[in-house]
Amino acid sequence: DAGLDFDGTADSSRGTETCSDQEVDAFGPDRLRKGETVLRARTSRILLVLEQCHDSFNHQAVLRTAEAFGIQHVWTLEPPPMLIKNSKVCRKVDKGSTNWLSL
Repeated sequence: DAGLDFDGTADSSRGTETCSDQEVDAFGPDRLRKGETVLRARTSRILLVLEQCHDSFNHQAVLRTAEAFGIQHVWTLEPPPMLIKNSKVCRKVDKGSTNWLSL
């Protein structure tokens, strides 16, 4: 969660994660600048909605794709748990993309 509302404004009600100076130094200034550039390029103008996605592989693939295209907001309308296929197999299929999306 980037701490932004759907309109792109800061949301003070949500907690934000901070890095220590040592953690920032470990990344190096070039990598930190690249990360800041990528985050600034994200769009809040597109809202992706997932509905009736019963297969976890497909669900996670959509999340990875949204992250790759810089789409910040994804809403999911979850099917009942008994209808979700492959839920145990897919725990790490998202490759961490959910860390960067507003779900």
